[in-house]
Amino acid sequence: MFKVGDLVMHIPHSRGHQSWVMYGGIGIVTSLIQYNKRGKLLYRIKWIKDYSESMVAEDFLVKLEEPWIDVVCGN
Repeated sequence: MFKVGDLVMHIPHSRGHQSWVMYGGIGIVTSLIQYNKRGKLLYRIKWIKDYSESMVAEDFLVKLEEPWIDVVCGN
């Protein structure tokens, strides 16, 4: 779970056979929105690159302060 003001990186990824990992933009959590159909919390993110905002589910975000490679690899 993230807090408002956390610096996050968008990491859409899949694990398992023929998995792929892709690194996206860096943004700041500006608000917590709601739970989506999959039961994941949605966050509003303000992206640093172009100051746009979008909603992203928690399973596609990782805090930049954490050793995020461990989160992606499941270690």
